[in-house]
Amino acid sequence: MALQEQANIVDACQTHERNHWKDRDYRAAIFIGTDYFVKYGDIRTLATEAATQRYISAYAAAHSAAGAAGIPRIPRVLSYFEHEKTAYIVAEHVKLTGSPLDPESTAAALKWLSEVPLPPKHIFGPLEGGRIRHKFFKNYKAPLRFSTVEALERYIEKVRRPPIHFFRDAPSANIAQSGSGAHSTPKAVSETGAHCPYHRRAIRFHAA
Repeated sequence: MALQEQANIVDACQTHERNHWKDRDYRAAIFIGTDYFVKYGDIRTLATEAATQRYISAYAAAHSAAGAAGIPRIPRVLSYFEHEKTAYIVAEHVKLTGSPLDPESTAAALKWLSEVPLPPKHIFGPLEGGRIRHKFFKNYKAPLRFSTVEALERYIEKVRRPPIHFFRDAPSANIAQSGSGAHSTPKAVSETGAHCPYHRRAIRFHAA
């Protein structure tokens, strides 16, 4: 795609955002003429989305050309580019036939999508390679590459419920005298480094 055409697309998207960002149904996507459907947004997520769209579109086109039935029309990605920390996916504008809300057609398309196989030798994660990018992770990027769904599930469980360790204060700190002896208040610290709140009266132990 020529640079001038990219500039025109950027201008159209920026105008759309200025005029409609307060609308309840605002979407960061527009039709440009009868040729393009453009989606714009965060580079950290749209780069991965563009790679996935390219793969599924090519897979659908190949099977449709081979005479397979029931293949939904998947728009081709015509261009992907970045401008001033914003990503732009330019896809072909597919004209719908029939009602877009037809439940049977929608169910058939979703079933087909769920059965699209992964590329050969693909490692769990983005199709273009690298670590998973998602807002679930700090800075929108996973800390490591996961080889399986199970590995990702183990990581999520560990982060969601980190083990808590209790440490005894120094003998000279936070010691309260009572009739039953000296007590110290424990400090709860998780493996992620976050301090965990607790009721001071709920957890107490005798100091040595």
